[in-house]
Amino acid sequence: MRFYCASKVVKCCNEQKMNNEKNSGCFITTAVCESFMRPDDCYELTQFRYFRDHWLAKQSDGPALIREYYSVAPKIVDKLNTLKEASSIYQWIWDHYLSKCLTMIEKNEYASCKSLYIEMVNTLKEKYLKS
Repeated sequence: MRFYCASKVVKCCNEQKMNNEKNSGCFITTAVCESFMRPDDCYELTQFRYFRDHWLAKQSDGPALIREYYSVAPKIVDKLNTLKEASSIYQWIWDHYLSKCLTMIEKNEYASCKSLYIEMVNTLKEKYLKS
């Protein structure tokens, strides 16, 4: 995937906030995919949403993880979008986390994907939201 300018991600995130009442805010995976000029219904986002809705949500800790993610992810993306290196950070997130998670989803390795995704969120939270 190729990098796309962060200003496009900011614009898409703002539009998503206005148009999406159920899941307001711009989430990390969406922001990364949008930075690569991928549409909202792209293969990658569809796979991650399937993982969330059909596997993660059914795990004992799944609903709590999803709620926490909905709380923290938009703040992470908002912070990233203020940085001049946002595009390279989105590429790094894809390379180090999301592409690996996608492969795990494709192989039905959902527990491994969950662990890596939690690691990603915690790493980004520590790095970009730490006071």
